[in-house]
Amino acid sequence: MGFWAAVALPFIYVPLILRGLDTSSMQLTVAVLIVVHLLALIAGHRYNAD
Repeated sequence: MGFWAAVALPFIYVPLILRGLDTSSMQLTVAVLIVVHLLALIAGHRYNAD
């Protein structure tokens, strides 16, 4: 689960960054998504597709 979340999350926060970080709520949203992405990378680092 963590591996696939780490793969999918950039498709969500990259468009948000490109849209602009004008408001503090947008900045917080992107920051939270990046932290969730890092946690997904940690959780999925042992993914082994046998």
